[in-house]
Amino acid sequence: MDPFEPKKQESEGRLSLTAGTLACTAVAATAATTCLVLDALIGDHASPSSTWLLLAWLSLGFFALRVFDLCDMRHVALSLLPSGILSAFIRSNLYSFDTPSTLIAAVSVLLATGAFGMSAGRWASRLIGGATRPFAARLTTVSLAAGLLLCGPLYGYISYAVATFRAQKAGPAYARAAATELTRTRITPSLDVPIASGTNLIWCGTMQLAWSKLCALAKGDIQMENQDPVVAQLNRPGITASDLDASTYLAEAWPTNERSLQELKARVDKVFRGAVSPELIPVQPTSNGLILYAALFVNLPFEEAFNRLDHPFSFGGEPVAALGTEGHLGGPRRMQDVRSQVDILSFNNEDDFIVELKTKRTEHQLILAKVLPEKTFDSTVQTVLSRTSQPNLQKNYKDIIVPISDYDYLRTYPELLNRPLRVKNPMFDKAVLDLAEQKIRFKLDERGALLQSEAILLCKYACATSKETPRLIFDKPFLVLMKCRTSNRPYFAMWVDNAEVLVPYKSAKP
Repeated sequence: MDPFEPKKQESEGRLSLTAGTLACTAVAATAATTCLVLDALIGDHASPSSTWLLLAWLSLGFFALRVFDLCDMRHVALSLLPSGILSAFIRSNLYSFDTPSTLIAAVSVLLATGAFGMSAGRWASRLIGGATRPFAARLTTVSLAAGLLLCGPLYGYISYAVATFRAQKAGPAYARAAATELTRTRITPSLDVPIASGTNLIWCGTMQLAWSKLCALAKGDIQMENQDPVVAQLNRPGITASDLDASTYLAEAWPTNERSLQELKARVDKVFRGAVSPELIPVQPTSNGLILYAALFVNLPFEEAFNRLDHPFSFGGEPVAALGTEGHLGGPRRMQDVRSQVDILSFNNEDDFIVELKTKRTEHQLILAKVLPEKTFDSTVQTVLSRTSQPNLQKNYKDIIVPISDYDYLRTYPELLNRPLRVKNPMFDKAVLDLAEQKIRFKLDERGALLQSEAILLCKYACATSKETPRLIFDKPFLVLMKCRTSNRPYFAMWVDNAEVLVPYKSAKP
């Protein structure tokens, strides 16, 4: 017997056994669908906060059914199997539907929340006088009680949604430019390039993914007439699908006709759930062509936002905006939560250390390394990753300060265009690349890190077919890496040697 239920039933449910079972099934389906829709709107499927909201929504539904004497626990019990199947199917969002575990979890949730909602509803019904009290008065009381039931979970969900929305919908970048306009920054298609003093390097794996698609279709490495060194760099083994989170990237080949372009845009919208608006996909179709397209979208919001410094931070002698732990972080709990987001993976001294900034996406890593560079970008990345493979974690530090970056750069590859291919596949032999572009949108601020990148190749056939408490201050050249925790290869890397890729303090806005 439920603790809030009377020992003797005061009245039977007004709905028949069949109708009551259907009503309870509908409550479960409505709750699961509502949370799925809200997840889709904020682009964060099956978040912890949405799970709590689902429980509250289920409790409220069963509470309302019981408070008006429409249903009882028999209806919940009979609805467990159909409700469990329906809710599990909806919450799986049609992906990775693991029947035994998902169904058991759904049935358990329905049983627990149904029992609580029914008991609380019957108890509330007795308190408000049952059927002897006017319907309007009962409805008002029930509405107030429902508001109290949903208040906590709904507040948590909204807070989470707002934080995620702010991090994901980053808005226009502070700096938007073509790569040719950058005087102290180089966007490279490969990590295998030398590091030169005074020059920033930016690499993202999207161009490699698109190139790999072309190599697969060509049945081998790409060779060109009057070949540029960039071709050899792209032919070297690089990032693959196994290095990526399947929900964060897309790499496909499509014909260049009108229908295929529309379908490609629809695929981008489906994979990234509306978070990515492709800019590189051609608007007008062309004949005798094939598009090799890759896109990457990763949003890594912090659980608790860091402070944005209220004074300029000097990087390379230039004042820039920065995030960190300086200033008032709030109460003791928030201060602890903010500071605990920093893991010191390796520390030799205040000019040689590696940290991870922990985010809500625990399957990804955001690594920052203030180190002396090796001869090449790739060797610097590998050295840093080797030092993090067996981290010696420490938590104590005085402060951390990281410059803020916010840019949207477009890199074209004229060195790859209009040079006939020399490949094994006769369909692609003598074909030419008519378009080769890569777009990189990166933002790192007090709320988290966001990366959005596209790359496109348009191939036209030749014929129709420590004990210390250090200060972690990134005031000298440093490396930024984004990678999946299970992979040894990053999907984004940036070597910051000057302030061209940083946000000037005078223009910084929260």
